[in-house]
Amino acid sequence: MSGRRRRSNIGRSTENARRVRAARDEESSTEREAHLTQARDRYRAERERERESSLEREVCRSRDRDRHTVQRDRESSVEHEARLSQLRDRYRAERERLESIEHEVRRNQDRDRHRIYRARESSARVTNSWVNKENSAMSYDPSISYKDDRIVSIGTMSVVCIHCLALKFKDESKGMCCLQGKVKLEEILSPPEPLHSLLTGHQKSKQFMRNIRRYNKAFQMTSFKSNQVVERGFMPTFETQGQVYHLAGSLLPLRPNDHKFLQIYEGAFLDPDTQASTRCSSVSQPIDRDFIRSLQDMLHSHNCYIQSFKTAIESVPADTLHFNVVIHANKVPVGEHRGRYNAPSTSEAAVVIAGQQFDKREEAKRGLPHVHLLVWTRYLKALALTLNIPSPTPFLFLDS
Repeated sequence: MSGRRRRSNIGRSTENARRVRAARDEESSTEREAHLTQARDRYRAERERERESSLEREVCRSRDRDRHTVQRDRESSVEHEARLSQLRDRYRAERERLESIEHEVRRNQDRDRHRIYRARESSARVTNSWVNKENSAMSYDPSISYKDDRIVSIGTMSVVCIHCLALKFKDESKGMCCLQGKVKLEEILSPPEPLHSLLTGHQKSKQFMRNIRRYNKAFQMTSFKSNQVVERGFMPTFETQGQVYHLAGSLLPLRPNDHKFLQIYEGAFLDPDTQASTRCSSVSQPIDRDFIRSLQDMLHSHNCYIQSFKTAIESVPADTLHFNVVIHANKVPVGEHRGRYNAPSTSEAAVVIAGQQFDKREEAKRGLPHVHLLVWTRYLKALALTLNIPSPTPFLFLDS
């Protein structure tokens, strides 16, 4: 009898199963106990027979081992060698058969893999044809694998310049970065205190970095405006058409207590506390006045442009209200080269220093109708200057 248990039909929706369930529902507790006892005895007997079968199998194996041992002891050396040779031949034939099957399986797998690869490569060639790549800079197609095209793909920046340690692409020229060591940039110095601490490890660094645009706005020297602003949905950047100018007003305000932008830096007319208060009031959102005062002192000490403007404005006489300097191109001083006084052909910013060095310093607009250069300390309209001011952002150029 097989040791496998037959599957019961009790849980099935058959006629026999329904009869069995009905019979068990009608039997008494004594009959149920007798039924369970019979089932336990039957299962116990089956397990005993299974145990006996396993013992019988072990006995048979032991007998076979003993018989083979006796046979090996009785055989001669020639018979022993012949038997081993037969076993080796049989095992070798079996290994060759299995190896041939495995080899055939591997060959089939390789053929399938190469077939799939060639199909993908053919599809990629069709997809990556140069016709599909035209105008890709303006209309990028994500379905095209640009990296698989040797003409398009330029690889990674894996080449290191031995002079400046710049990372470059493989096909870039050797002098692209530093002209093979001929160009050497000065090392970027760490920002002075307290800016360095506020950017790296101050207890209020998180607050400063969260509001850093407000603090930059409080220290701006120039402004930027547009005659027409067109907003087209969400756009983190903006586009400009035409020539870009910075708006720079006069060094002195038109009204005594109406200092703005660069005028706030003039220490000869505003004490440090008044400067800090003016900066705080120029920003619509609240900012930390202590930060403003400490950053203001830092800029006055380290920013060379602020120092130059301070020197220029402090040398202006107090009773000077307004003056113009007119330079005519046809009035060349005696002994001077005419090329130095050519009339300007483009609209650009210029700087004129009246008197001795840093006596009076002002920006002017070239290309005006009747004069070529104007200098004034107070003016009603801000000047539109081209991008000739090296540092409109004070924090970017602290020392130069």
